[in-house]
Amino acid sequence: MINNWLLILCYSILMLGCSPTRILHTINTNPEEVISSGYIISNIQGWSKPTTVDIYDLALKSKKKQPVMNLEGSGNGSISKLGNNKLLAASGTWIYVIDMEKWQATKLVKGHSPVALKGHNKFLFISEDQGASSYLNIADMDKSPVSVREIYEIDDNMYQYIYLQVSKDKVISSGPKGDRYNAYEIDINTLQYQPSPVGECTPYIWFESQKRLLCWEGKVIHHINFFGWESRVTKNPFFLTKLDGFDRKLWNDEHLPIVNTGWHDDEYPIYYIPEREVLIINRLPRHISKSGDLYAYDMKNKKEVRLFPSHADPYDLIWLESLPSESSNLIEQKKN
Repeated sequence: MINNWLLILCYSILMLGCSPTRILHTINTNPEEVISSGYIISNIQGWSKPTTVDIYDLALKSKKKQPVMNLEGSGNGSISKLGNNKLLAASGTWIYVIDMEKWQATKLVKGHSPVALKGHNKFLFISEDQGASSYLNIADMDKSPVSVREIYEIDDNMYQYIYLQVSKDKVISSGPKGDRYNAYEIDINTLQYQPSPVGECTPYIWFESQKRLLCWEGKVIHHINFFGWESRVTKNPFFLTKLDGFDRKLWNDEHLPIVNTGWHDDEYPIYYIPEREVLIINRLPRHISKSGDLYAYDMKNKKEVRLFPSHADPYDLIWLESLPSESSNLIEQKKN
């Protein structure tokens, strides 16, 4: 009876952003109980001049906009940890390497959605040719200029094409053009690829400590409506699996639910912090005038907390334990 009443109430105030499932699984938890330190870097803003990135200090619960010299472009961009106080970032049509000690950017190659590969001085990224075809590529930064090799063509309208490094020499990604809904394995050294035993899966997160992959299984049906949105038909919700395709379990059976209904209130995981066993989840409201929120989910203790208002997709943010000392001093001086 209470659940029925709750559903009726939420339906009646739909435009206020109410979601019955969200009410049931959002927990009143202090941020310190989930994640209380480090920095989230996100939201490359090419619309501003100079281009900036947002730096969220989780200890101080504050946000600063950090200008990045020589970072050009317009719109929002993606970001990835490179190591040695450096980041990969996409802004406009180019991918850059950013020196966080000086906050200076250097152009590398044309493309977007860069993901650095640990144990290699390489990164994956997507490029587009003049005919609007899209390709998954690998860039080798040991070469000067940066050497680029094509892996395979992908569907032009691929929704959230994600690739995850699951070992030093192996990547799991969505499939090539014509097989986009199946997971594929890519050998980083030879660039040979093959269907993964996981089967139908859009990979989202790799949990290294558990050796488990978080997948979304479903299809996207494109249609035109008043808002021009895509509509999803989900055969199953998010699920966890080993790379051999066994030990498969539905996420919502083990953890707080991730609601993915195909409406405007989609929820999806975007980043995992292995050092903290914390998953960052993006939640979009039903009300079109409202922005989304980022939540931190403690997988070990199964607690969740809202971090701050934001809208982010995979590749849009990273977490750092600390900032380079010179970078921290620079930010502190600008604050004062």
